[in-house]
Formats: sequence, C-alpha cells, structure tokens
Amino acid sequence: MLTHTIGGWNIEKGGFASYATKLPPQNPKQDHIARVIQSLGADSIVISDAQDWNDPAVRAVCLPKYNFTSFTPLEDDWLTSHNPEQCNLGVVLATNSPVTNQEIIDFGTCQGTSTTLDIGAHGLRIAGVYLNHYSEDMRIEQAHALLSYLDKDDTPTVIIGDLNTQQALHETDITEHCRSLIVKLAAAAFSAIRHPYGEHLSGLEQRKVLPILSAAGFSNAATNNRPTALFPIAPLFALTTL
Repeated sequence: MLTHTIGGWNIEKGGFASYATKLPPQNPKQDHIARVIQSLGADSIVISDAQDWNDPAVRAVCLPKYNFTSFTPLEDDWLTSHNPEQCNLGVVLATNSPVTNQEIIDFGTCQGTSTTLDIGAHGLRIAGVYLNHYSEDMRIEQAHALLSYLDKDDTPTVIIGDLNTQQALHETDITEHCRSLIVKLAAAAFSAIRHPYGEHLSGLEQRKVLPILSAAGFSNAATNNRPTALFPIAPLFALTTL
C-alpha cells in the first residue's frame, strides 16, 4: 500500500522576521528550520506564513532533500495595506513526488496554491492556503472561493495551511467552551473601547469556516488539539499608559 505523509508548519513569517534572509548565505536560523523540517519526515510539506521564501536559494537551504519547491505569494491588498512589511508573504510547497500540475487559487483577497502530485490512479491535490487572520467574514468568502475552485474536478484533495479559524463549539469539550466564553468577554471589552482586537476576537468566535468545509466533505484532521489563542492584552495597556 502506498503511504504518503504530508506535513504543515505555520512558520511565523518564515522565521526570517529578525534578520536579512540573503546574508550570510548560511544563517544559523535557516539551518535550524532545515533540521526541524527534516525531523518531520514528511514526503510533502506546506509552510504557511512564509516571508521572503520566494528566493530559491532560501528554499534550498531550508528545504534540503526535496526535489520540488515553490513559493506562491498571497498578493493580498488588504493584508499589505494594514502591514506593508508583509508584502512578500506567501505559501511554500515542497515535495519529493512528481508534480503534474500547479496552479494559483484566487480567493479574491489573497492567493493559495494547488499542487497535484502524481500519486495513485487519480493523483493527489494539495491545496496550500492562508485565510485572512482578522475577519471571519473574509475567511468565509475565501472558504467558498476555495471550494468553488476545488469543485472543478474530483481529484482527491488535502487542504492544509493556516485557516485562522476554529472548530465549531458543538464539537468541542467543556474546556474549550470556557475558553470561548473568556474570548467573548475579552471581545466585548475591546469593542467597548473601540480597540481593533474587539472585531478580531469576535470573528474568531463565529467559528463558521470549518463547518463550511465539513459540509463540502472535508474532515478536520488536526491532531495538535491546541487551545484557543487569546491575543495578548499588553499592547492595549501600552497604548493607554500615560
């Protein structure tokens, strides 16, 4: 039986936020990233939140022993208008399997990558995506755009990347319900003072994107079971301190 392992890593801007990526050629941080990726032992891997990985030399250092690598920029006008430093942010795909097709998935407000591997009778499509990190409404639109793209044929597909969304509450335990309540209270507090975290946290608690994908036949295969992340409130106090 053919076995093909697929990995994913949200690498926080590619791990390159704190230094220039091109000099020196062998940066210790790049070597560390390479060691982590090799330890995963994945036949294919999608790296999301990758910044400055458009340089093939960077990918060669960080993704040793992969026959094929690619970088797809998000080209997200909304994202770059809010944070110009993220103009070169994108999704990376690396694989050791033959690639029969690669296309850009246009979500309207950003892009993902669709890579079809020559595996099995019908191939295997890996959709490497990044959904908007701020607005659930934008994530919902992007999820529908993704499904519309994938619906053009019946190629077996794995969606992997940074969905910036959460599991529906009815599928979670009491601990997650308690965390959700805390997040909702924090959202209300931030909204009361017109802080942008209010809208962001409220969007997180809509929890609509994964059910949309589930209704289309995709199963949530997440295995990390990490708790909801409540954004730090320290910036708020930094803004209000006299």
